[in-house]
Amino acid sequence: MLTAVGAPPSINSQVVNKVFVEHKGGFKGTDVGKLARVEAERQIAALEANNSDNYQKQTTIGLALQTHRQFKTFSLFCQGLLAGFSLCHIVFLWVISINNDGFNTLIMIYQPLSLPLNSLYYLLLVISTVAIMDRYDVSSPTRNFVIRSCTMQNGCVAVFIYLLSLTVSLAMSNMEDKINLNSTSQAEPLWQDQQARDSELKRWLILCTVRAVTAILAWFVVSLRPNTDRLSKNLQRADDSIGFDTTIHADHKHI
Repeated sequence: MLTAVGAPPSINSQVVNKVFVEHKGGFKGTDVGKLARVEAERQIAALEANNSDNYQKQTTIGLALQTHRQFKTFSLFCQGLLAGFSLCHIVFLWVISINNDGFNTLIMIYQPLSLPLNSLYYLLLVISTVAIMDRYDVSSPTRNFVIRSCTMQNGCVAVFIYLLSLTVSLAMSNMEDKINLNSTSQAEPLWQDQQARDSELKRWLILCTVRAVTAILAWFVVSLRPNTDRLSKNLQRADDSIGFDTTIHADHKHI
């Protein structure tokens, strides 16, 4: 039997629970389990950040919320402007209408202002009406919301006040046109006689007063609850629901 002479003894390799990672100062031994956990946490964090960025880019509710909040601030300013403008306007009309010459002075002074002021009224009333409807989200009423509105426990009554003011303003358009078109050089008079003119102007002045009072009253109701915003809450609730569903879907996909 032949035996190897001078052969080195064989050494069996052993498993080492370490890996050597290159750093700036050289190679450093790191536990395999610890390294695997760090790498898994890094991949999960990157995946969550990627999903979050995609969600923020894809959702439209976030953009709707931002737009609504900007419009809410702007419309609140318009509602306050409308109330102050209405007060100044009605005081101005009553002051110039108190004369012994009937409404001649009123027509003479107000003639070039009738259409611009009526257009400004219309613009501010439309913005205010749309804003108050958005604020209370009247398109999606709930049973509790309807009960609180009917019992005047919230400011939803401002919606009806603004609608009334807008309706009155539209009803006055014909009279505003007559005042603007009134001229002594016209071939055909706009009124049959002075008595009919004064009677119609009195009704117009009463409607102007109603329009001003309703605009001021609506602003007072809004100022009592300036932070009320049902639409923003409903959009936020929908946004959270979509985000929750997206997270669940991503988790199932990863599993």
